[in-house]
Amino acid sequence: EDTFYKEIKCLPSFSALEVSHKDKGIKLVKKKFFLEAKAEEIFEPSKLRKLLETSIKNKITRNEKIGLLLSGGLDSSSIAVITKRLLNTERINTISFVFPDLGKSLREKCDETNFQNSISKAINSIHSPINGSEIDILYYTKLLVDLHGQPAYFPNSYIFFLANQKAKNQEIKQILTGAGGDSIISWGYENLREQFIKLKLFKFLMGVKKLASRRRIGRKNILKTLVFNDIIKPMVLYILIKISGHLIFTSNKKTLKRKFVYKTRILNYIYKAPKVLSTSYHKMVVNAPDHQNIHSLLKNISDYGNIRLISPFYDEDLACYSLSLSGEVKLKDGYERYALRKSLKGLVPDLNLYRQDKANVGISFLVNFHKQIDEIILELKDPHPYFKKIINLSKLGDYLDFFKNLKEKELLKNQEIASEIYCLYIINYWLNKQQNLTY
Repeated sequence: EDTFYKEIKCLPSFSALEVSHKDKGIKLVKKKFFLEAKAEEIFEPSKLRKLLETSIKNKITRNEKIGLLLSGGLDSSSIAVITKRLLNTERINTISFVFPDLGKSLREKCDETNFQNSISKAINSIHSPINGSEIDILYYTKLLVDLHGQPAYFPNSYIFFLANQKAKNQEIKQILTGAGGDSIISWGYENLREQFIKLKLFKFLMGVKKLASRRRIGRKNILKTLVFNDIIKPMVLYILIKISGHLIFTSNKKTLKRKFVYKTRILNYIYKAPKVLSTSYHKMVVNAPDHQNIHSLLKNISDYGNIRLISPFYDEDLACYSLSLSGEVKLKDGYERYALRKSLKGLVPDLNLYRQDKANVGISFLVNFHKQIDEIILELKDPHPYFKKIINLSKLGDYLDFFKNLKEKELLKNQEIASEIYCLYIINYWLNKQQNLTY
């Protein structure tokens, strides 16, 4: 009864199916469990590496062809080199995305070819790049909503659909991904925030200085993110919500009708005070429902292609060990995710191991979504009746006109507007698909 359908198609977060041999039945049981550190542990690089290796070993099927979705980032690179060690002489198929047809300035922000080739060469993989420059975003969006049965915000779903299609053509039965790595093995920013809160200002400023140097960005940008965006802004929002009792939007999400927002009261416990201290913040991130949500979407996509999806970072022992580590080894000497880098030193090529930037593959989504704006406007011209009740159509029209007239180089600066239009497009599409919907 807790699922979207009468039959159980998937389980809600933190739930389990309990099978009763006595009653010969199956029932849904809510299990309120959370991953947490058993006790603070001394960091051992070999132990972290061994836990990741064990997770991969337990999840792959040795007699089935294995593929790897390789971005060239730290997570997928780590999975690649460890999997190769486990399989020894067996060759792995790697699948990557390239964007050769995007404009030069945008291409440079999402191109990871050098990092992908570095890993492919290191593990001697059978490498297959996919051109992600020209994509029918709306087709894959509708396909995902149809498969999932609910509104699903996943702009980069096309990557997994196309990767699965490529894998199927190569008779691959299981695909490894680095999904969840940057949450399970923390970036470590929470350690700097804790130093600021506890007024360890010298240590905090030195950490910011080293991080700025490694990442080659201004210290002011880091300070703004750590102090204002991550501490002050969430705390002010929390206080305002507690006082008013309803949702408050601090960005440009103004398309919802004010009357609808004010009628939609929320319970106080839904929006909790933001976690700031290192251990509590990491625990909150690891236990967030986002992981179950994104994995359910990925599973829908992989099931559609009849391919098994494997995400080794989603492992209980690995997560609990990572939570048990001091914040000092999560961000150290200006290196984010220091613990993982230290654990894989000598295995992952230095080009990938010490990489500090993160490519923005969402750029391809923005460009291709923008190309389909006329189709989007047409579909939203006469929206679902309920959509009209809750959405300010005049404001939405202004957003659509503004987005349509943007030049390609301006898209990145206006991605929040693109994101909101995309959300509304999904909701309207889903509403129009429903039958006998009461509202």
